[in-house]
Amino acid sequence: MSAKRKATYQAWAQSEKGQVALKSYQRAYHKAYYKVFMSSGDRQLARIAGQQAGALLRVSDKTKKNEHESGSVTSVLPAF
Repeated sequence: MSAKRKATYQAWAQSEKGQVALKSYQRAYHKAYYKVFMSSGDRQLARIAGQQAGALLRVSDKTKKNEHESGSVTSVLPAF
């Protein structure tokens, strides 16, 4: 990782937005890890499940961010 990228990441991780995002990724990882580990007893499978949960959350956050930036009206309207 380049020095510039590392500095940018550290600044983001220390910001309020970064703290919230990291905590939610960590929560998703641990929840998936624990659920799979308790049901299967396989640490490697549990680790993979945790990584997938974190990745899914990141994709979800990116989608929400893109919808918000594009000014999508459908995201503002309540679902009936």
